Amino acid sequence: MQNPPAAFVAVLALVSLALLALPVGVIVAGVRQRRRNRRFRDTARPATATVLDNQMVSGPGSRIYFRPVVRFATDSGTEVTSTAAQQLSSGIVGSTMAVLYDPADPSRVEAASGTGPNGTAAIIIGVVGLAFALTFVLVVGDALAVLPWSEAADCPPGFHTC
Repeated sequence: MQNPPAAFVAVLALVSLALLALPVGVIVAGVRQRRRNRRFRDTARPATATVLDNQMVSGPGSRIYFRPVVRFATDSGTEVTSTAAQQLSSGIVGSTMAVLYDPADPSRVEAASGTGPNGTAAIIIGVVGLAFALTFVLVVGDALAVLPWSEAADCPPGFHTC
């Protein structure tokens, strides 16, 4: 029994790396989002804002998110009109809502309820994806280890050219 051809092993290794890199990238993106949110919430200032309008944003699938357009006063008394970060429900025009704003950039606003994306879903999806990718790589690796490779050629069974 011969070893599989080097080109086949190289392609399999690249596919395995790609399968593992994708969920790791999703996990990293989720962790970065959580850190970004934590830094914002650590420095953000609270304010009461009036909802002026709502922008609808379509999300994955047929999900609709809302970005309320709000007006509020900063601690220094400056009036700011800005679009808050997306959330699951719309604000009623004319009503008030609690918001957090970045004192260094008051146009960066989000609802104090924190119903926007926070990275948790990305981390969960990434961990599940990583588990599937690891399982696939290990199962395929074990299956290839027991396959009989052709004695006549350096090609795996079913491959006419290598």
